Amino acid sequence: MKGKCWRLFFSMLMMAGLLAACAGDDDEEYVYPSLLTEMAELHTDENGCGRMLLTDGGEMYAVNNVIEGLYPLVSYRVVCSYLPLLSDKGTYTSADIYRIKSVSMLLPDTLNIENESLKVVSVWTGGGYLNLCLELKTQNGRHYLTFREDSITETSSGKLLNLTLVHNRGENLQYYTETVYASLRPGNYWSLQPGDSIALNILTDDGFRIWKVAY
Repeated sequence: MKGKCWRLFFSMLMMAGLLAACAGDDDEEYVYPSLLTEMAELHTDENGCGRMLLTDGGEMYAVNNVIEGLYPLVSYRVVCSYLPLLSDKGTYTSADIYRIKSVSMLLPDTLNIENESLKVVSVWTGGGYLNLCLELKTQNGRHYLTFREDSITETSSGKLLNLTLVHNRGENLQYYTETVYASLRPGNYWSLQPGDSIALNILTDDGFRIWKVAY
């Protein structure tokens, strides 16, 4: 696959501000406090500064150590380790972000590319997203991650959405393992409601497996 296609369809957000640790990284003697690690949305202001964190658990925090150099007025899907800060009123309304990593937002497959196997760590729902933790064999190159809709049916308990994850490693050599997070927001494509469910078909090294999760 040509590099132009990778840039057009691969949605991994590789921002320098999101790949770097936000506090204490250069100090080997630094002791981290007890942090919470969660998927979240990082919202930016008109100056491209990440100022608001909305976690999948429904908590919203003002970012105390503002992250700069992002696109203005957008929402980034991230995995972050953060520390809620206690205010003078005894509430947690702000947080320090210590580590943050971008999440690949999955888009529909429009190229009908070859599907190659990968390792699945976990599949779950949260924050209105279908979320995946994957392990990819790579050589610092780009992988292609997307999905295909197989069917959507009505059941006695609600809708059942059947999807297939599509992965292609391109020209990557399988030198080392990289942990990658990906998300799909079903509300952008289907009108799923609580009680509906998703069956995700994934090609693993042991063949196809299905992960079924409640929406």
